[in-house]
Amino acid sequence: MNPQIHLADITDNKEMIKAHLIKKALYENNTLKVLDGILAIRNEDCFWDTYSNGKDIQRYLRKNIFSENVNNVLRAETLKSILDDILVDPRFEISENQSERYLLFKNGRLDLENCNELNPVSDDDFHTYRIEANFKRDFLPTQEETLLKKISKSRFGKLLDEMFPNDTNSQLRLLELLGYLLAPITGQKKAVLFIGKPNTGKSLLLKILRLLLPASVVSHLDLSLIGRYNENAALLGAHVNITEDYDSNVVVDMSTLKRIIGNEVVTLTQKYQSSISMPVKTKLILVGNALPKIKPTEINPFVERMLFLRFNNVPHQPNPKLIEELKSELDIIATVCTFAYIQTLANGFTTSDHSERWFKTQLCESQSEKLFIEDMIDGSTKESFIPMADLKEAYSTYCQQNGLTENNVATLRRCIFDCFDNVIRERKNMSTHGFGNIHCLFGIQWKQDALKELRFDLYSKSLKMQSYYGPRKA
Repeated sequence: MNPQIHLADITDNKEMIKAHLIKKALYENNTLKVLDGILAIRNEDCFWDTYSNGKDIQRYLRKNIFSENVNNVLRAETLKSILDDILVDPRFEISENQSERYLLFKNGRLDLENCNELNPVSDDDFHTYRIEANFKRDFLPTQEETLLKKISKSRFGKLLDEMFPNDTNSQLRLLELLGYLLAPITGQKKAVLFIGKPNTGKSLLLKILRLLLPASVVSHLDLSLIGRYNENAALLGAHVNITEDYDSNVVVDMSTLKRIIGNEVVTLTQKYQSSISMPVKTKLILVGNALPKIKPTEINPFVERMLFLRFNNVPHQPNPKLIEELKSELDIIATVCTFAYIQTLANGFTTSDHSERWFKTQLCESQSEKLFIEDMIDGSTKESFIPMADLKEAYSTYCQQNGLTENNVATLRRCIFDCFDNVIRERKNMSTHGFGNIHCLFGIQWKQDALKELRFDLYSKSLKMQSYYGPRKA
């Protein structure tokens, strides 16, 4: 803990408090730093907490740094003015020499480019969080053994076998992804997507992650709120943001998502506080049982920004006490995950081609009908209808233009029945005007502007049918 600042440190020879002396005392005390336009305070664990709320900073300083005689006479308005001044004082800015290659553990600072180099923490180091475990070189594999073999007898190693039986690629990928989420490196940033059946271990992994990271750097902003005004300030100072249990109804704000993943400037807002625009270095973790809703044109950009892992295996005998058993192995887990990630850094942190191909295919297959219906069809009166043959042609064209997987018409029809009430399938005889006796779905209608852009021939045909057989105006 830094030494306290006393009244004598901030008063002149006339015993008057001076703002420049308070700034000087804080600078020499090495208490405050400025990171990306935000104040950060060194805590007792030797890493730095960031604060968006000036009142929280004042409360910390008065409780831990200023002596009681200072607090008795220092006005809140005066301290607020000093903190505002510090934000634009270059002396308080974090040194450009600080590197993302260093990761702080409880027993020292690890060099991610050399896992054999574990050094004591220096006062000149700047870390916004600490791994709540020790880095143990004893758990690293030798040249004669693999990483998975090294931990095979541990409870964590057995957990990997249960989650991904006979799938060492997925086991190693999970270790790499957890190591990536623990590491401070953001230059190769992507979002991590865990998806699969319930009870396959996804939530358990999140519990492990929360045990390894301080609560102050883990936010839980819902995916649908990332770009919403007065909602996203939770990302301020967060190392990771966990979005759990989203489903296929969640709509992704790709614009904000791209900026966050690309470390670009994002405006963060919260009620009754000034907004802050800054690069957001938070790593996003998305965990769910179903794929989120993505617009057809955004599927490729979404896939390119994801590190994806699929969970399939549900254990036969779930162990409710497993997380308690794993707490004793946090040193092992933190060490092997960090080591697995370090191995990928030599060639850049890459993704699994196999899993990404599966992910893109599933995303396209699961959403082609929903996206088509959302973009092309409206509910209507029972007199309105769309011929099944035209529906099939429009759907086929839509999938081709948007790079989506085209499923059979029966699947599309079932999806329409799910989306709209009172839809029925019947034959309609339109032979009088040359359209034939054909199967139609009643209770829906085309979005005419969308159909005109997609297939002008079907649009023209629809207008003719509507003029002859559409609902009659009163």
